[in-house]
Amino acid sequence: MAAPFIAGRQPVAEYIANTPARVHRVFLASGRANADIVAACQAAGIPFQFVSKRQLLQRYGESGKRGVVAEVAGMDILQETELLDQYAACALDRAVLFDRLTDVGNAGAIVRSGIAFGFTHFVFASHRNVGIPAVAGTSAGYAALARFYRVTSPAGFCRKAQHQGVALLCLDAAGQDIRQAPLQPPFLLVVGGEEKGIRRTILNQADQVLAIPTQQVESLNAGVSAAIAMYEMHQRGI
Repeated sequence: MAAPFIAGRQPVAEYIANTPARVHRVFLASGRANADIVAACQAAGIPFQFVSKRQLLQRYGESGKRGVVAEVAGMDILQETELLDQYAACALDRAVLFDRLTDVGNAGAIVRSGIAFGFTHFVFASHRNVGIPAVAGTSAGYAALARFYRVTSPAGFCRKAQHQGVALLCLDAAGQDIRQAPLQPPFLLVVGGEEKGIRRTILNQADQVLAIPTQQVESLNAGVSAAIAMYEMHQRGI
């Protein structure tokens, strides 16, 4: 079985730039121009090797088609108690919860946007949700700057967070215009999947339901909505 890895020229380049110590070695498809990856590996002292495209496909499956693969340190997946403890100790004032989000591209984009706007903690449900390792491979290398948590009951986790004074903020088209909503940390931002959105049990217990106002287009996908919401909070200094 292959070691944990990320694939793609840009994700690998940014992973090396952000956390070179977590990169064990890099494989590049022979015949491709990847001088920047080679230079980055040499500068960071990371072993690299040119191999055939067939070898990449055999070892990494479809990901091998991207021509650049980095084997990296295994990802630490934390438990909900560790996140709740940080909220309780005032060591954390925001996190993002994915609820029924199954599109790995959207989830990876949300992680990348979150890092850009001050969100570094991301919570995943154990069931009916995108997998954490898959998200790490699509966040353009920025997953190394994030912390990931797994919960078995999203609604139960939300209640526990609320009992600690954490506001539950849910993104939903039927909510209040986020530009006019009074927002105050600590909070947990919940992002739902494209097809079913946030489950009703969580929406019903939300402290605030927030909407992204649009014109002509009825709704935005989860990745875009979450990015706009996090940018709005960042701009307001929340």
